Amino acid sequence: MARATTHPLRWILLFVILVVALSIGAGVFSSTPQTNAQRAAALDARLKAPDSNGLSVAESNSAAAAAVRQQVRTEVNQGRNDSEIVASLEARYGNAVLLTPPAGGLTVLLWAVPLGLLILIALAIVITARKRRLPAVASPQRPSASDPASDPNGEDAHV
Repeated sequence: MARATTHPLRWILLFVILVVALSIGAGVFSSTPQTNAQRAAALDARLKAPDSNGLSVAESNSAAAAAVRQQVRTEVNQGRNDSEIVASLEARYGNAVLLTPPAGGLTVLLWAVPLGLLILIALAIVITARKRRLPAVASPQRPSASDPASDPNGEDAHV
């Protein structure tokens, strides 16, 4: 049974096609600017409602979420960019207003430690599997001439 070999160039080509297709689907190459309403809706989806458990401002029907939506629309219409709007909301509500917390300090540690452990476990599994698959082969020892228990004729000397 012959095993077909795959060329690395095929995998690279497949990866490039996949990345390009996903980029086109995500609208990375879109050149049309967003309207103010689209920008406000995108910001609403990124922000957490101050009085809800994990709901975004866009999803929540609370009065606090409505106030944040109104502030976002006002600041978008004033011509402020997204980072300025988010910074003003962070100043007012703290980091709790962000659905995804900023990467830094404890957040990086909370992501890095499990990832590091996962890599170490995978490495240990690979090393263990290789050791079990390739057992150490001991070289056969030849009897030496000075060993009285060995007889070159194959007879037992202790008889």
